[in-house]
Parts: sequence; C-alpha cells; structure tokens
Amino acid sequence: MSFKMPSISPCLAPLVLAVTFVLGSTHPPRRSWGHPAHSRFVFPEDNPIYEPSVTHHRRPSAGPRWGGNIEVNERGSLTQLRELARSLRTCGGTNDALLQLQFLKDRRITCNDGSPAGYYLRKSQGSKRWIIFLEGGWFCHSRESCEVRRARQPHLTGSTTWRWKRPGHGILSPRPEENPRWWNANTVIIPYCSSDVWSGNAVRHDKEPLSFLGARIVHEVIAELVQDGMSSARTVLLAGSSAGGTGVLLNLDRVAAQLQELRIPARVRGLADSGWFVRPGTHDAGKELQTALRLWNSTVPERCHLRLGLSQAWRCFYGYEMFPTLTTPVFVSQWLFDEAQLEADQVHLLGVASERERRLAYLRELGGELRASLQRLPAVFAPACVAHTLITSSTWAEVKVKEVSLPEALQCWELNLETADGKNTKPWLLLRASSQKEANLLHRLRFQGTGTLRNQHQSTARGVGDALTE
Repeated sequence: MSFKMPSISPCLAPLVLAVTFVLGSTHPPRRSWGHPAHSRFVFPEDNPIYEPSVTHHRRPSAGPRWGGNIEVNERGSLTQLRELARSLRTCGGTNDALLQLQFLKDRRITCNDGSPAGYYLRKSQGSKRWIIFLEGGWFCHSRESCEVRRARQPHLTGSTTWRWKRPGHGILSPRPEENPRWWNANTVIIPYCSSDVWSGNAVRHDKEPLSFLGARIVHEVIAELVQDGMSSARTVLLAGSSAGGTGVLLNLDRVAAQLQELRIPARVRGLADSGWFVRPGTHDAGKELQTALRLWNSTVPERCHLRLGLSQAWRCFYGYEMFPTLTTPVFVSQWLFDEAQLEADQVHLLGVASERERRLAYLRELGGELRASLQRLPAVFAPACVAHTLITSSTWAEVKVKEVSLPEALQCWELNLETADGKNTKPWLLLRASSQKEANLLHRLRFQGTGTLRNQHQSTARGVGDALTE
C-alpha cells in the first residue's frame, strides 16, 4: 500500500510519528478544511455519528511475524486517538475543565474599588508545568478616567461581578487537540482589576478612593501558588495578552527572582501577546503615562529604570525599550497592525473615503516601525494582519506565518531553551559563543525578518510576517 506523509512541521514530526506507531496505522488523521488557507486536526467527538471501523486482513506468510493481523483504517485510527487523549486527560489532567475562582488570603491586596483580588486555578494531577496568565483591558491614567472606567466596566475595577468558574481557551485549554503543548499544565488566570498594566503599588486611603496594586497582585498570587503545589514546578510560563502582555514584560524578571529567592528550581519563561506597542508620529502617550505612573505609584523594573533614568521611566512600558534589560527568556506574539494601537492613534479603517490615503500611509508607517522594533528579538510570531490578541483564541493554531503556527513556533522555542539548559540569560545570548561554530549557530537561532529559526534538532519555525502587501 502506497502512502504519502502529509506536510508536517519538523518540530512535530517525531511526536506525530510516535503516535502513529502506537496506534498501529499509517493513515493520517482526518482534516478539517473550514478555512482555505489552514487546516487543523479534529477528533471524532466533534462528529457524533463518526463510528470506528476495523478491517481484518490476512498477512502473507513470508516476512516477520506480528502479534496481530489488524489494519486500522482512518476512522478507527481517530477513534483510538480520541481514546488515547481521554486516557491522557485522566492520567495527567483534571476531571473539571473549568478554572475555579480563589480570592487572595491577604485581603489588603485589592482591586481598584477595594474588593478582594484573586485568581482562577485548574490543577493538573502529576504535572510540573504551570502557566500563569495575566488578563488585559487597557488602563486608566487619571481619577476622572478611572471613575468612568469603574462605571462602564466594573469587572475591570472590582471582583464583585466575577463568576465562580470559567473556561480556558487557546493556550489555556485542557483539550490537547486545541492546545497541543500546554493542555495538561496547571493553569492560572489572574483577572485584571487594577487598571495599571500590572505595575501599581498605590493603596487606598482617605484622599484616594481607588487602589492600584497590579504588581502586588502578581507577587501575592505567586506566593500563594507556591504554597499550593507550585513549589515542585519545573517550568513556569508567565503569559499575558494586551495590557497583560505588557505586564509580562514588566513582571517577568521579578517573578523569576521571587521563585529563586524561595528556592524553587523552576525554569521561568515569558509569553507576551499583543502587548508590544510603538509610538507612531500621530500619537505620543508620554505625558499620559507619566501622569499614570504617579497615580499608580508604579514599580518599574530596576534594570530598565537605571537604563533610561527616572524622568523617562514611562518608556519602560514599551516593549522595545524594556526588552534589552530582561534577563529571562521571552517569546513575543504581535500583530503587525494591532487594533489596540490603531484605536489609541484614533485611526478608523472604515472611516470616510477621503481619508483613505492617510490611513494607508499610517498603516505602512505602523507596520514598518513595528517590524523594525522586533528585529532584535530571537523569538517572534508577527502575522501581517489587523487584529488584537491571539493566544486565548480557540482558533489560535490556525493563524500561520510561512506555514508555521504559533503553537509550533512556541515548541521550537522551548526546545532551544532546553538545549540552553534553561538558564535565565538574555534571550539573544541563550548560547554563549565559545567558538566560531557556536557563533554561527547562535546567528541562525535568531528570528530575523521572514527568516528561519533552526536548532540542533533541525526543527524550524518562522518569524515576522511579510509587509502589508503580502
């Protein structure tokens, strides 16, 4: 029987081949063609009438003897794959796919309105991997804007409207078909209720009715999780989207230092999604951020603060300014034409026709500036699309750059970090060049433009997307 292997990312080939061997079939999984440019593996549970089918064949007498003479066709293979996934869930997962709300024990750590801060937790039995997700939701920079935010978006300023349980999607999903790398990790979601981009240390008092304690919330959640099983963690991924993505950059080194002080031998990583903002000529948030930092009593990472100076500390909220000071590995996922950046710059793509040329000129400027700011990063996934946030979308694996999805790129990045012994060194110095051969390898490990990242395992992943005219 002739069979042609489907196109598979080299990073995932060993895993897919191993699963095929275990199942005893060479048939590829059924594919869903809902989107013309992408495909994804689906399981029979998505189709209630999908039944297993097994065909028996007599094996010729010549050749090696096998324990059984059964060939499983495509449907039977997928049924077995479904059962394998369910068994894995039972072995390394949890029966409850929802995350449970837990309020912080220290009730002095509050949301803006004084209600207790907290987090959602879903434990995975036997897993030593933890993913901690910081939610986004922009910010408020003055008492007036914060009062408006409190009235219009109470869930972003207090916890009284939070649900007791909530699901996780994308990289927070417990479904291996949706989240192939982190599905069985202990999963934590920290709701955003401090309005300070996870940087504040301002306590409520008589003259200030609102608190801004984002940095303290992160610190306290980590402390409680260590008491609740994270003391045995081997890998901790601090992830976030939008303001949470910026919060990852601001808190990543502090989280790594906190775990190190507690003697937790975990490898700390960062994943910043849609939190890498730039400053095109049409918008300058400098004065607004300076006002906000005073209101929030923000804690800016010391290395960035020393690099830029006290008067310029607000610039640490921009990824391209913060990144050179980080000592903990971080992966950046960023749309080249981020909707939040467009909104901040008051650019409306569906505006009047007479503004069309100005909008196009702005998009070219924004895309060019953002691409340039990402060039130094060793690990980037930057599709050339107009959108905002990605990693918590149930379809996050369908977005691809040069036929590589974000989950595949993340897996390649993690393999490279494991090769580097998990050291929390500067991301672009993961491998120290002690010879010219290693120097050449280090150069190939960097994401540059639309280039290719390769590691010693010959795995590949591609980085920044092409321009607007792609």
